[in-house]
Amino acid sequence: MLEADVGSTRLAAAQSAARELVDSLPEGARVGMLAYGTEESDASDNRDAACRDVVTLAPVQPVDKAALTDRIDGLTARGYTPIGNALLAAAEELGDEGERSIVLVSDGLDTCAPPDPCEVAGDLAGAGVDMTVHTVGFLVDDAARAQLECIAGATGGRFTEASDAASLSGQLQFLTRRGIEGYQTRGTPFEMGLTLRDAPMLGEGLYLSELTGAAMSGGRGPAGHLGFEIPDGHIAHVSATLIPPVDPDPTSGVTAAGLRIEADHVAEECRVTGSDTSYEVGGGWKSPGATHLVIPATENEPACSPDGYRVIAQRTGVSASELEVEVLLQFEPVPSDGEITGYPAVQSVPADAPAPDFGAAVPVAGGTSFNGADAVGPGTYSDALVPGETRFYRVPVEWGERLALGLRVPGSVRGALDHIQLEVANPFRVKPSTAVRTTFEDGPEEVFLLDTIPVQYRNRDGDQEMSVQSQAGEHYIMVSLNDGSNSLPRGIEQPFELAVAIDGEPAPGPDWRPVFEDGPEPGLGGVAPTAPDQDPTAVDDESVEAADEGADGGAGWAWIAGGVLVVALAVVVGVALVRGRRGGGAGR
Repeated sequence: MLEADVGSTRLAAAQSAARELVDSLPEGARVGMLAYGTEESDASDNRDAACRDVVTLAPVQPVDKAALTDRIDGLTARGYTPIGNALLAAAEELGDEGERSIVLVSDGLDTCAPPDPCEVAGDLAGAGVDMTVHTVGFLVDDAARAQLECIAGATGGRFTEASDAASLSGQLQFLTRRGIEGYQTRGTPFEMGLTLRDAPMLGEGLYLSELTGAAMSGGRGPAGHLGFEIPDGHIAHVSATLIPPVDPDPTSGVTAAGLRIEADHVAEECRVTGSDTSYEVGGGWKSPGATHLVIPATENEPACSPDGYRVIAQRTGVSASELEVEVLLQFEPVPSDGEITGYPAVQSVPADAPAPDFGAAVPVAGGTSFNGADAVGPGTYSDALVPGETRFYRVPVEWGERLALGLRVPGSVRGALDHIQLEVANPFRVKPSTAVRTTFEDGPEEVFLLDTIPVQYRNRDGDQEMSVQSQAGEHYIMVSLNDGSNSLPRGIEQPFELAVAIDGEPAPGPDWRPVFEDGPEPGLGGVAPTAPDQDPTAVDDESVEAADEGADGGAGWAWIAGGVLVVALAVVVGVALVRGRRGGGAGR
């Protein structure tokens, strides 16, 4: 830890990063801090005591920034590096309720095993403890990098690296926020099959799986297969949302990952066609969106058994790591020809469409996933986000109606060149190509507008942009912030205001709406499982309310009211950043 960084020791870099982290915390944040390797010497005959050297610098309570900073400044690198024991102490400090996370920063290997830190992480995961450990390697060698990757991988966390004091500070602040406000996946878990024949059979609802990327540039990862039965008189909607990698370092380039899905059937003589590809970009450049297929039942083809439909999913991109994929499967009744004739024809945005008005803003705390999207209606809302985040909102849009949105942004709080993006998605989580993306710096506020076309069933007969707006129900609004600076702290919140207006005249259309319940347990072969009776217009408010529990503390940092932030710093002296989150459903 006393080795030199650029212009300072690694200990000084770690202390600077911890001070900046504490300074970025909101007043009243419940914070505790653990440190290790600071009290006992590294003498060979003192190993037992030094490997138990894990102390609490601050108990879990509203943060006293000055006192905590003084304790950080007083740290010295003296002893061994008991990372495994520090993880155990951090887990005990956080308790066993709700989702919790640890951010561990280290410049080297554990020097006290046993317990082996990777085994500790695996034991925590294996015991059903809902805890994620993210790790940051600070100028580490290959052996330390492998150990930190193992720790993170054992708990579903992520490993990143820092090369100097500035990047260490940014990574620490970014992961502290990400661990609390990362994308919260949802759905019944399943493993995709290796072939068409062994594909798991899914029912209607939301599912969660994983896909591995390509090992070489320009290739595709291993194919995954899923199956389902299309009921008579229905069409199938298959939406797959790839959760993009998070890359907080804007100097490393945009991290992209693609997803391709293709329709097929187990019977070779049954011709089922259709494919779609999407590309998701990490690092807060934009929100994730779904790849979407509409598969009609080929009822007049004897070879096409209703339970033989399959979808093949493959990752593109260079990353070979696994990424989560949410799969939404829906079965829509097909209207009669007479009903379709009575629906309005394809429509575009009216030339005289009014712009939304900004009124008195109501504070909200938008979700960070489709599953935790905050419910809004017409009005003006204030919120905030940090670089690398996306805020999600949901709003009902019925047949004949359209969204008109406005985004008002003051100058960059950090005085940086930042990028903000406003997007929408339909109930299947598919995004049109239209979006508002702008660059802003410290200066006067700016306002940006985004219009959508009226939602009509027969928009499905139009081009791709129009077909996206062809399903009534819960639509989504997303605001993303990308970091345009590699030198400024990334944990600083950028405020914004969102104006939402719903325009248009009610029009006839089907009563059917997508459902968002978790799907029934998959079956293998034969008939797909049947979901329990559901209200087709129901939105999963229970999980959203669980995510919002304790969110009346204001926008942006509302999670503080419902969770615990326990911080420790783990470099060889030991700074493990540990943070707890409120329990409950999906969401922020």
